[in-house]
Parts: sequence; C-alpha cells; structure tokens
Amino acid sequence: MSDLDSWMPRAVNAADLLRGFEAEARARRRWHRGAISDTRWNGWRLKPSTYVLELVRDGNFVYEVDLDRCLDSAETLDWIMQVSGKEFYRLDMGAVISGLIYAIDDVIDPQRRMCSFGSSTRLTQKEVRAAVREYVKNFGKRKES
Repeated sequence: MSDLDSWMPRAVNAADLLRGFEAEARARRRWHRGAISDTRWNGWRLKPSTYVLELVRDGNFVYEVDLDRCLDSAETLDWIMQVSGKEFYRLDMGAVISGLIYAIDDVIDPQRRMCSFGSSTRLTQKEVRAAVREYVKNFGKRKES
C-alpha cells in the first residue's frame, strides 16, 4: 500500500451508510417517563400521549409546542418564531431553536407533508396525530434498551 492509499477514503455502499445512520440514531434517542428524547433535539422531548413537544431543562418543564396546532407550514413557523422570541434563563437559544426544528422535522416531516415542492398543504389534526404515531412506531423498532 502506498502513502497515497492510506489517506484515500474507502468506498461505502448505501446499505452500510444506512446502517451507520440507524446506529447513530439509536445512540441518540431514548424513552423516558412516557416521552421520547433525542440529543439532537437539545432538550425538547415528544410526549406522544398529548401530541406535545416539551422543552425540559434539568428535569424541569420550560415550554411546550402543541403539535395539534402545527397543521400547516405557517402555523409551524409561527411556533418556531414564538420560541425564538423567548428568553429562557440559562439556555442557549440557538440550540433550543435548532432542537425544535430537528424535533418537528423528525416527528411531522413538514417537507414531505406540508410544503413539498413549495406547495402549501394543510393537515388535519388526525393527520398530525397519525404522523406522531408513525414516528413512535418506527422509533420502537429501532429502540435500544
């Protein structure tokens, strides 16, 4: 092997890449007291029983976003802007906002369901709840104890 070969990246097939993504997701996500959390969500957790994303700091409730009120892209953006206008004591607001965006993206998948190809679509409460249930169902398949 030449020195040139030692620094060249090795080829990865799609199946290996997907397995790597799934392993990373399993390492980030946890069930705890009826809620799903993901370290990428920066303190936000999903309460599937109430269809709410709640922000928790040091085990204490800080704020919540009602997913039943995220029926289209405008309402969803309004929640993000509401949170961005807050000043939560001792919280990095950039991390809070990015975590909320990741959580909404993971759970509801607004790009697919609300604004695909720039076309606005309004969901029903039933569709949002189905998206939450689908996320929970798929989460359970990948969950590690």
